[in-house]
Amino acid sequence: MKISTSRLALVGLTVFFAGAAAHAQSPAITITGAGDPVNVTQAGTYGYSFTATSDLYVTALGVLDDFGDGLDEAHQVGLFDGIGTLKTVTVPAGTSAALVGGYASGSTTRGGFRYVSISPVLLTAGTKYSVGAFYGASDTEALLTTEDSVVFTSNSLVTFGQALFNDAGSLSYPFQFDPTASSTNGYFGPNMQVTAVPEPGVVAFGFLAAGSVLGLIARKRKG
Repeated sequence: MKISTSRLALVGLTVFFAGAAAHAQSPAITITGAGDPVNVTQAGTYGYSFTATSDLYVTALGVLDDFGDGLDEAHQVGLFDGIGTLKTVTVPAGTSAALVGGYASGSTTRGGFRYVSISPVLLTAGTKYSVGAFYGASDTEALLTTEDSVVFTSNSLVTFGQALFNDAGSLSYPFQFDPTASSTNGYFGPNMQVTAVPEPGVVAFGFLAAGSVLGLIARKRKG
């Protein structure tokens, strides 16, 4: 059976866009259940470590809005590797940052994470990273810790590590393991949106198909 060039091009475009949809951004950590969040008593950067299971892009950084009614304070959020800071953002107070998710707390659904989009940051498979958010000692915005019976799932693109902390007076690389937060529960204030890096073959085939379609359109116009 002979397959026309136009049909092949359309198939290529379908595969390309289906692959792009499959790689849509999604949270690195999804909270599925927890008790009441707690307010910090010591200023510092609270977060957790993780390892990229495959090459991925971080497309947004965010922070927990425990009631989902707007952040009481702006929070700085940072993405770090073993060398230094890869990216920082300030998630503004209020409701202007996009709210994503929500989690069960008893019989009610609470909060979610408010995100600020960033230029994609490439993380490489097998490399360890960390994410952290700065909280002041007088901040009224709470975060989730091991004390809150946190139930969570990790995105398939990352493997969760452990709770990390840094008591510096501004956003800093969270390198200290906190024994009060077990290795299976982190400080869930910060979060991030991630997406897979498309396979090179899929991208190449998509561009080839798109070029074929454009070429056919151009020839038809000339005819």
